[in-house]
This record gives sequence, C-alpha cells and structure tokens, in this order.
Amino acid sequence: MPFMLVDFLAVSVFESVGMGKTALVFAILRKIVFEIPAIVILNKIFQASGITYAGFVSEFILSIFAVILLRRIADGFERRNEK
Repeated sequence: MPFMLVDFLAVSVFESVGMGKTALVFAILRKIVFEIPAIVILNKIFQASGITYAGFVSEFILSIFAVILLRRIADGFERRNEK
C-alpha cells in the first residue's frame, strides 16, 4: 500500500514539528472515521473483497489530506526562510 507511506510520513512530520494533536487526529481519522465505514460499505458492495478495498480507499483519501497539510507546513517553512 503505497499510500500508507504518505500517511506515516505525515504523522511523523506532524510529531516532529510539534503538532502532536494533529498527528493524533490523523491516526484516529485513519481507522475510525475512514476505514471502519469503508469496511462496512465496501463489504456490502464487494462482499469479502470489500475489506481489502477499504484499506486502500481509506489510505488514499487520507493521503490526499496528508499532502495538503504537508504542503501547508512546507509553505510555512519557506516563508520563514525568506524573512
């Protein structure tokens, strides 16, 4: 799952820049908010394969959020370096 790498990278970056609450929210989003509903919905659509698809779908959605947040952090560092 290549998208899982982006999620783990994001959590590590959030923790390293002092955004521990964001890292915690991100970890909770991964399992509770995205993956569990995806398992229920996709399991009804694709039967047993839905469980496998749920992991991919939840990681993909969370990766999009991760890239957006990581880009904001990177832009903040760039602005600080310009001053």
